[in-house]
Amino acid sequence: EFTMTKEAEVFIDDWYHKFADKPTIPDPRLIGYHERKPAYVFKLAMLCHLAYSDELVISKLDFDQAIAILGQVESKMLQTFQAIGKNPHTLDIDSIREFVEAQDKGIDPSVLRKHFQHVATPKMLEELITFLVVTGDVIEVNRNGVITLEGRKK
Repeated sequence: EFTMTKEAEVFIDDWYHKFADKPTIPDPRLIGYHERKPAYVFKLAMLCHLAYSDELVISKLDFDQAIAILGQVESKMLQTFQAIGKNPHTLDIDSIREFVEAQDKGIDPSVLRKHFQHVATPKMLEELITFLVVTGDVIEVNRNGVITLEGRKK
């Protein structure tokens, strides 16, 4: 059975009172997650500790790591829920848009299609790219007859 250092006890008690009832992402789809978050912090802290020690004593550092890990996961949670009950291609569209935005000088459409050929049939992939162009998330640029796709300037 795990125990905690005194420093860890004080830290986690303080954290619980300050943050346990304050959702980091106020979205109704995450209510259940936020209700269980303190339990996740404890479980992750145990795993973090076991990664470097057989001693069953959780330290403040273990809780710091657990909270940081959950913070990284939380930033992507809403993106995960976007696809539920909606367009089944939402995540693919987001991936294509993010990839195009990451290209400093734009990307040749044929290179983009090759990079994402695993995502959908060629016809569907063309529709996804066209969707991004039509919505203005991706811009088609013609420089001296050479077409490239670029992310929208923010």
